[in-house]
Amino acid sequence: MIDLTQFSDNNIIYSLAIKLNRYFEKPMTVDLERLIELLIRAIKNRKNIVKATYLLSIIAEYRASYIKEEHIQFLKRLMEWDHSKIRTNISIILGAYCFFHADELTKMDNVSMVIKLVSDDDPHVVDNAVLYLLKINEENPVYFSHPPILRMLLNTVATIQDKHVRKDLHNIISSQPDLFLDQLSLLTPKSPTVMKKTDLTVYSKFKGMSIEKAFREYFNRIKNENTLYIPCILHSTLHQYLIEFSDKELEAFFDRNHRISLDTIYDYFEPVCTTPPQARKIMRLLVHRCYLRGYYSENDYYYPPAYFAKILFMTFEGEGRVKLDDFSHFPSKFLRHGLEEVLRVYHLELVRNTRNSIVYSFSHLITHLSEESNKRFYLDLSQWFKHFSHKDYQKIESELLERNQIIKQYHTDQQYLTITGKNHLITYLTHSKALGYFSAYDVSEKVGIPVEIVINFFKNHTEPNIGVYSTHFTEFFYNKYITKLIKAYGIKSVIKKLSRKLKKAPEILQEELNRNRLAIIQEIMDSKKISLSKYSDKLGIGQKDLKNLLNNMKLFYVQLGDILLFDQEKINAEKRSIKKSIVELVDQEGMVDIKESSFRLSNIICYEITRELIEDGEIRGILYPNEQFEGYTFLSEEQVEALFEAHKYKISLPELFPEKAIYLEAEKT
Repeated sequence: MIDLTQFSDNNIIYSLAIKLNRYFEKPMTVDLERLIELLIRAIKNRKNIVKATYLLSIIAEYRASYIKEEHIQFLKRLMEWDHSKIRTNISIILGAYCFFHADELTKMDNVSMVIKLVSDDDPHVVDNAVLYLLKINEENPVYFSHPPILRMLLNTVATIQDKHVRKDLHNIISSQPDLFLDQLSLLTPKSPTVMKKTDLTVYSKFKGMSIEKAFREYFNRIKNENTLYIPCILHSTLHQYLIEFSDKELEAFFDRNHRISLDTIYDYFEPVCTTPPQARKIMRLLVHRCYLRGYYSENDYYYPPAYFAKILFMTFEGEGRVKLDDFSHFPSKFLRHGLEEVLRVYHLELVRNTRNSIVYSFSHLITHLSEESNKRFYLDLSQWFKHFSHKDYQKIESELLERNQIIKQYHTDQQYLTITGKNHLITYLTHSKALGYFSAYDVSEKVGIPVEIVINFFKNHTEPNIGVYSTHFTEFFYNKYITKLIKAYGIKSVIKKLSRKLKKAPEILQEELNRNRLAIIQEIMDSKKISLSKYSDKLGIGQKDLKNLLNNMKLFYVQLGDILLFDQEKINAEKRSIKKSIVELVDQEGMVDIKESSFRLSNIICYEITRELIEDGEIRGILYPNEQFEGYTFLSEEQVEALFEAHKYKISLPELFPEKAIYLEAEKT
């Protein structure tokens, strides 16, 4: 019977406790399933969870068949709460449920949960978990033989400190029909090596069957994926043995960064062999069956894969390559695996020559070629093109291109222009503008860059209209240089000499020069702004001549330093600004020099602006050409009167305005 006094503080739980008491007195009078649902609902609504789970634990202990899987899944989530009594009650419910279903492997997740509770911090939870594990094992001894469950029990034993709990779990595990080698190692963790030797001859006599049949029967009983097996004859008695090894233990011992001597190997195998020759035989069997991936040499040394990969890696680091003939005393398969290990462990990309006799470190090779590229004007990759497969050569070429060590668009066959070479050619081009011409043959002969690369580079770095090329693009003369020659020797003489040098007919050369000039002028007309220095160089004329050309073409501009703007809005804005400035200067000084150097518009526009101001009456005076600076000068009426006053006894216009042509406008009165 349940003591109802402990439930008096909550009417709902109290009524449910009364019903549960009534059920145990008269089961037919109470719907237990309904009662369980009401208790679950109370827990979900946070109604006195401690006492609700307590009532459920009583039901689970006595009527576990009424507890459903959905109830268990809900209650398992409550185990995350930090409440001792709630977790204790749920551990009873979970244990009782698993005990009731001990013959169902489908409930393994719930049993796993019970096993996890053995490691709980609450001793009451631990006691309940161990109690039900013992009851499950007593009810169904083979239940825990299921590999996942047994593995979980073994892992749990290794973490438990309480000696009583460890003993209970040890008893459960030990009662299982078969323990394999890896499981034995967990129960005996202090054992330095885990290996086992079985005399199959003795075992077959004990079983009364042939050795072959005894081997199959024994092997099928003990085989496990974590264990390695070697049948062999070790003694002069010719008895056959089956030697079992833990694969992890074996791998851990032999996975070293140095070679291992037979003496060390014998010490390790001492539990299963009595002489060094037996240890040698076991080693060869392990390597032959690929349980060990290293190499056991004739002089009784074992070379682990990691150690051999380290040797290869150090060779790559020191020499940048491995000559396979230098390692011919190792099996080819082992050597191949060693190279794969270098790639896997050290992430060293490798490339092979076409004869497969030398393996190169890709990064080392690229570093070497990059250093060569930095020292040379061009890089010749033709030897590597022959040395490597097409795929590997492309990989090398792509890497050099990506690192900007070579320039893809400037090459001939496998010879590439380098950044160093590019900079040198750019410097040469810059200097050639001062000379007025350049020759691809001269550059090629001087620095050793293939002439095809030089021609291609110069063509791509020379604007087509700034000069003329020879027929085969080997020589080039700038417009500026040609204009200078024409001024010195005359157009016919220059055209005649250039036509012979460039191997072009005179009329074709003349047409090309005219076409270049018209193309540059069209560029200017199509532009919103130009560089004065750049386009004067392109046309081969002075900056003053270019501005005169623009004025003659009625192509007006605003000059901002070296930039000429053809934007009409900006020109109009500048006109307004100049008008204002002229008016202010006239008011202040009475005389204004109208010239391009003072204002950012051409002389013609400045003259027109001043004329507009006179016509509009904004300024009054005389405007006349001033040959001293190729512009105009404006004198206000006051300034003119002052000049007349200063020379009132003798009026002479040449004296007033020496060397100036005077244009006077007479007003009708």
